[in-house]
Amino acid sequence: MSSLRPSSAIFDPPGAVEISRANGPFFNPNYFAIFLGLAMVIALSLAATGGRMSLLALACIPIGAALVLTFSRGALLATGVGVVVLVWSRSRVAGVLLAGIAIVVLVAVIPSILAVREGPSFVPPPSDLRDEISDLGRFEAMLSAFPVWSMDPLFGIGLGQYGAESAWFVRSSPATSSHNEYLSILAEQGLLGVAVFGTLAGLVTLRIGRGGRWSRAVGLAPLAAFAAGWMMIEPLASLQTSGLVWLVVGAVGGAATMSVRAPAAVPQRGAQEVPRSRPAIAVRALAR
Repeated sequence: MSSLRPSSAIFDPPGAVEISRANGPFFNPNYFAIFLGLAMVIALSLAATGGRMSLLALACIPIGAALVLTFSRGALLATGVGVVVLVWSRSRVAGVLLAGIAIVVLVAVIPSILAVREGPSFVPPPSDLRDEISDLGRFEAMLSAFPVWSMDPLFGIGLGQYGAESAWFVRSSPATSSHNEYLSILAEQGLLGVAVFGTLAGLVTLRIGRGGRWSRAVGLAPLAAFAAGWMMIEPLASLQTSGLVWLVVGAVGGAATMSVRAPAAVPQRGAQEVPRSRPAIAVRALAR
């Protein structure tokens, strides 16, 4: 008989002194946390458009609870950035005030998250050398992007090669991934890849920003949360993590650009573009 419990599919196995962290169907609690954070920001963005979609705000209660159980610092930061951008898009003053409150809360909460995540034997920094070594290892893996990038500054070392090459520069931890999507793009695709990717991201953001109130309200906050999450994790490596954002980008992008011609029966002198409801266009685009 297997000794696996139902909760083993929700929580990863605890270590010697660490508690279990929610990871859901993901192999890593941090990726699950980013997924939850993006889902929460998307739900709040849709709820902010009003109408019946405001019921989506109720979904944020279980999503937020699961997000807390992942004990992921990066995901909490990304979610906070997305919420601040959402509020700022509706009220500049409220957005600035919320940003200040969020900074204070994060500074106060992160040490407590570390204490709970590491278990009863945890001693807050700087006394806990093990936690310092863990963070130092990630920091070294992140900084190794620059010597790796110097191998081929223009074209990069190739997709998926970061972990193998960075191992030569990391000494304090077995972690060899960059934990930073921006640095991964720089090292693996070089300056050419950064230029192409940056141009594409800029054009998408600009189109959404100019696409009307609904497109901005729904699209900008999730993009901001996604961009913030790139600072501490590599969501592009997981379609599960990034899939929600691509659906939102496609929906709001379609809503920002699509229009249909007026019916032929309507008297008109020439071709005429008739705007349609952006939410209706987005829903129709996703249905296809």
